[in-house]
Amino acid sequence: MNVQSIRYLSSVAALSSVVLASACGGGSPSAPSATPPPVPQERVIQQGTLSLRDGLDALWNLGHWDTKVVPFATSSPGLLKITVDYTFVQTELFPVLYRGNCSAELAAVVKCELAPGAFVRGKPYVLTMDNLAAGSYTLSIMNGGTRDETVSYRITLTN
Repeated sequence: MNVQSIRYLSSVAALSSVVLASACGGGSPSAPSATPPPVPQERVIQQGTLSLRDGLDALWNLGHWDTKVVPFATSSPGLLKITVDYTFVQTELFPVLYRGNCSAELAAVVKCELAPGAFVRGKPYVLTMDNLAAGSYTLSIMNGGTRDETVSYRITLTN
């Protein structure tokens, strides 16, 4: 066997061992692949529309502003987001979040336990609360405006 043949066979053997080692997982051991963190999921807890009577008319005839309540519950902690939108920009709404169940009669005179946090005023009103504990809550919406109003609400929880 000549020198050229020996070099050729040595090259083929070296190349074969590299290919076989990489195919078999040879080489330096790699770190175990990290499991990516779960992607937070937003889910709608409740949504709908409400009709609210003219606030001044209700005040004169009922003794308090027209108030509607939306009870809801969360089964796990997370980021709560409540969006309250309405028809007329001039309407003065008063959305409030209470802990537990609160009737419309008690909410109308603010006699329930307030949940921490406040709605950001504007159209729409928005409330976000991070790390909200699981439990029962009540969204209350009062119409302090001078005309009947249609209100839409959407309550989501991200965890």
